[in-house]
Amino acid sequence: MPNAKDYKPSDHGIFAGIAGPPGTGKSYLIKTMAEVGKTVVALTDSAELDLYAGSDIEYEVFMNAKEDYPRLLKWIETQSTRKEVTCIGIDHCSGGTTSPGVSELAMQHVLRIHNTTNPLDLAHGQAYIGHANNMREFLQTLRLAAFRGKHVLAAVLVQLRESENNPKPGGGTEFEERLLPAVHGTIRQHIAASFSLWLHSYTQGAGKNVSYLATALPDRIRPAKARVNWKQGVDAQKLPNRFKTILEGIA
Repeated sequence: MPNAKDYKPSDHGIFAGIAGPPGTGKSYLIKTMAEVGKTVVALTDSAELDLYAGSDIEYEVFMNAKEDYPRLLKWIETQSTRKEVTCIGIDHCSGGTTSPGVSELAMQHVLRIHNTTNPLDLAHGQAYIGHANNMREFLQTLRLAAFRGKHVLAAVLVQLRESENNPKPGGGTEFEERLLPAVHGTIRQHIAASFSLWLHSYTQGAGKNVSYLATALPDRIRPAKARVNWKQGVDAQKLPNRFKTILEGIA
């Protein structure tokens, strides 16, 4: 029987997420996984290929909102059993202006089953319940890949959390100063709990002096988290935007 004292996530497989606004280095962090070993990436936005151009990274594009959710799960399962693969990247879990994101793929899969395009056509929130179940299945598939020894990193766009108890005067939506994944439904409040390492990307400085960093420490706005322990001297508030360096900092 394995003993936990001999287990080190950075030597086996770590399940990590990198959340942040656009332009803060999430996709670049996935790109740097190639410094660790053979890397494969699932893209939900073909525009991201510009960043990966010239890298020794295998990729697959998933942009067909009506058909690609089951294909994505099968792809992840296949990559997790390839002996030569060390790292698996997901870019992105949540959608932006040009891509559906895994969340939209999961929602469209539910709607396709019920032959509709509008979540409101399904009574009692069934569209969002189905979507949440699909997202849990997706996260569990990634977790299994990490359990099989692959380093997994998922990029997630974030948005301000909608306020539940403080409606905006005159109507409309009030927002709290808390960043949560830009995915459908209330499951966005729980996604981070699935990961061993939930980083938030941010920039420091501007122009030629800009630095791209990540934090594993939570604050009032960014609910970061880490189940891992850090080596002495590692500043978990200012982690460099390189996957290999982050792995090397894990005790």
